[in-house]
Amino acid sequence: MDSYLGGQDWRRDATERAPFHMSRPDPERSWVHLIEVPVTLFIDLHVWLADVYRELQLVEVGAEDGLLIPPRLRELAVALHVDMARPRGFVVEQLESAAEQGYERTDVWLDLLPDAPHVMARMVVLCDEVAECSRSGLMLTGPPTPTMEHALRWMAREFIGQLEIGRPPQPYPATVPSTRWHLASS
Repeated sequence: MDSYLGGQDWRRDATERAPFHMSRPDPERSWVHLIEVPVTLFIDLHVWLADVYRELQLVEVGAEDGLLIPPRLRELAVALHVDMARPRGFVVEQLESAAEQGYERTDVWLDLLPDAPHVMARMVVLCDEVAECSRSGLMLTGPPTPTMEHALRWMAREFIGQLEIGRPPQPYPATVPSTRWHLASS
């Protein structure tokens, strides 16, 4: 498993080090490199997000058909629909490939738009609200595990750190606390 850990101009280096089958991002896009991602955890997170997305699509349809839907759940359906509709297939392909090869951890490359840090930070907040709706019985999809919540926050910090602050990628922590973390925590 190859991990990129440095260099002064890490963004240029990251684009040059991206796997050969990835084209350079267009000038409006940037690469984010997630290092040592736990494969099973991130596949589970993707499955949970897909389940939430499907359920909230049904909420939207139900609201359009006149069903009584709690207002906050309708708002979440609209907000998450916009953010989650972005393509995630390429990330899943990377994770599934790593799983097939027997890797527990792998590096993931994402080709992102400039607003990705803001979208991801908003996703964390919206996912927290979805989790509360799940815990209170408003949704059929169960809440994310604390480890999934931590993974979302770590990704948001990586998007912000790499795209806005310009810091090199940081590997996913070897151990993850079992308590809920805030976006600003490390």
